[in-house]
Amino acid sequence: PVRYARLYPDGGAISASSRDWPQHVLLADDAFADDAELREQLLHELAHQWLYLIEDIWPLDRPGAAPLTLPSGTRDRAPAEVLGAAHVAAALARVYATVGGPGASTRIRTLTDYGRGCLELAQAASADLTEAGITIAQRLKEAL
Repeated sequence: PVRYARLYPDGGAISASSRDWPQHVLLADDAFADDAELREQLLHELAHQWLYLIEDIWPLDRPGAAPLTLPSGTRDRAPAEVLGAAHVAAALARVYATVGGPGASTRIRTLTDYGRGCLELAQAASADLTEAGITIAQRLKEAL
């Protein structure tokens, strides 16, 4: 079961979760702007929660891995976090492909491009990925 709590003060974030606080999702007031926003924020954080669970069983990167910068510009991320960003992008793209709606095709393209950019970073850092990390990267490549 996942527990939900208010993200306060939000500091600009709409939602958050942490590997250090498993099965908890924090949501700011802006996450409740409309059904589509809430769906995206919940799926985003639940995708992270699933990957955190996998990482508890099979580490995705090696200790001491060099930090990477996500395509969004977010710096100092471990290779496992880069896979996490690609995982979120793949999950959201799949949902938008299923539910459609205004702007869905643009959102799918943006998410797919972002996810592929994350996977390019992961590939460049493949020496820092474990066998499980490489396998997940391959599966995400197929999904994107």
